[in-house]
Amino acid sequence: MTTIARTLLRRGMFGCVSMNEWKEERSHKTRRVNLKAADFMLRSKEEAVAKHPRCLRILLLASAYNGLTQAVHRRLRSLGHHVSVEFAAQEQVVRDAIASFGPDLIVCPFLKEFVPADIFRAHKVLILHPGIIGDRGPSSIDWAILQGQREWGVVVVEGAEEYDAGAVWASRTFQVPADATKSRMYGDLVSSAALSAIEEAVGHFGTDFVPESVDFSGSWVRGRKLPLMKQADCAIDWEKDGTEAILRNVRARDGQPGLLQRFPAASASAYLYGAHREDGLVGQPFQMLATRNGAVCFGTTDGAVWITHARASKLTRDAARACVPHGDKLYKLPAAVVLGEQLGLPLPKELPVGLDCQVPGSTFQDVAYQKRGNVGFVLFQFYNGAMATEDCRRLQRCLQHAKAQADTQAIVIAGGAVLHGGAGYFSNGIHLNAIDVARDPAQEGWENINAIDDVVLEILDSPQHLTVACVCGNAGAGGAMLPLAADRVVAGERVVFNPHYATMGLYGSEYWTRSLPKRVGNAMADELTTRCLPLNAREAEELGMVDAAVPGPMSAALDRASSDARRMAASAEVLLGKKAQLRKQEEAEKPWHVYREEELREMRANFFDDSLGFAACRRAFVGKERADAAPTRIAGHRR
Repeated sequence: MTTIARTLLRRGMFGCVSMNEWKEERSHKTRRVNLKAADFMLRSKEEAVAKHPRCLRILLLASAYNGLTQAVHRRLRSLGHHVSVEFAAQEQVVRDAIASFGPDLIVCPFLKEFVPADIFRAHKVLILHPGIIGDRGPSSIDWAILQGQREWGVVVVEGAEEYDAGAVWASRTFQVPADATKSRMYGDLVSSAALSAIEEAVGHFGTDFVPESVDFSGSWVRGRKLPLMKQADCAIDWEKDGTEAILRNVRARDGQPGLLQRFPAASASAYLYGAHREDGLVGQPFQMLATRNGAVCFGTTDGAVWITHARASKLTRDAARACVPHGDKLYKLPAAVVLGEQLGLPLPKELPVGLDCQVPGSTFQDVAYQKRGNVGFVLFQFYNGAMATEDCRRLQRCLQHAKAQADTQAIVIAGGAVLHGGAGYFSNGIHLNAIDVARDPAQEGWENINAIDDVVLEILDSPQHLTVACVCGNAGAGGAMLPLAADRVVAGERVVFNPHYATMGLYGSEYWTRSLPKRVGNAMADELTTRCLPLNAREAEELGMVDAAVPGPMSAALDRASSDARRMAASAEVLLGKKAQLRKQEEAEKPWHVYREEELREMRANFFDDSLGFAACRRAFVGKERADAAPTRIAGHRR
């Protein structure tokens, strides 16, 4: 029997001899992890200093509580610092936060606004800039990709009169892959470097460290001041630009704001996102050649490219009202929806792709199956981690295909940076944009949650296979609960989990009421789903929510999941027997379908009766409404 099999039998997911033993083991673990519950709360200064003599009161000042801000928040908390968060949109809110919290240090991991001079003169303010030393300006990553930079970095600077021009407290560099997109570069390479640089910079505070002022005219300074990138700087000339140039231009604007493209036939424009090479199709430049799962393929001078998503730009209200069913909601949606339904362009035929994993970089594919020896791999990578109803159905079919393979004993279910490279979300659950633009949002939400529940059930109900979930990107709401259905969960160390639904006005489903308490205990499950705070992969590992947090790039997590699955498969007969025994005991106490029925009863009320305010929360989210102040769950200075 392999080591991992013995571990699973002794301590793991399905190895207890009886349900009572499983409960007893979990109760001991629950008592241990509940002692850590206070670590998810803001401690008083006295408590924090007593536990960590180098504890600092740090105010995180950010333009949004995005993935990077969350990761920095959790990292600084794990280092023992007393951290509170505030948004930078309103100057008076910032001043009030500083006055009430009394920070030793202000750290800005994601900042679009200028910090007033009197603040950075009175307080030490450290600002993360996503560029190399000397680089200044608001479009650093955009220019780096458009100019084909092969090395980029981050720098932590002091607040100064000029944007990004303060003395340097820490810096990091990294290699930029040729196929990097703006959103993936920020979410993976920049985030990883930022965590390291911010940790170093915070460590310097209160020591005799002297930050380095930069002579921007020095020959050793590669970075330069560059302006805000305009759409004209990256516009595509379809009659001249080849595939590589088009890919680079779209990738430089991916995420936000997108690459603006005029469609003369519709007398309208749309922002383009998600560009992928296509090696098997040819056509006239800018000719629409095919569609696939919402993506649209365009011909180029030397090949073709897929565009997966788009956002209509400045449709008149009258024209928008004529569109069915999306009205004037100009959200980021599958390109075929925007071009076909909002702009009214005739679309080419659907060109499906099979489940077999294609050669990376040769076409667009967001769900695929691979077989490596006696282990099957279900790979998926959905744009921004949003899983629409049909996305869930395709993923379900792939899981069914994997489970039908009699010559495999284990299945790895891997999501995130697994098909297109770079960074990607594992899953953020149901597709809020698709729900909001639907003719009947309540019905679409209902169909979407049932579809993702079916995906989870396919993972749960796998009696002939051992399952390993591999989380290769951030995961939120139902996307954070989905992998917990697997027998084993592996995550990249930099993954941030948001295992809660309440901030979106939802009760939640995905069998979370079964899977989360099973892993972390009832008390901690309640803590995670009601306090609505993020946790990083290391914290999730300590709580038992995941089994392994793997350092290094996301590919290392997939390698670890693969090796775990192979070792589990080597002891498949014993482990599958124990798995069947535990399921029988578990369902005798409470059948799985009861968890789903109870959850969906609440979700039906959320969708059709708006019992928890889902409609307003959803509209605020998809409409990107900015809050003037951080919510109290992260702004401890207002509690």
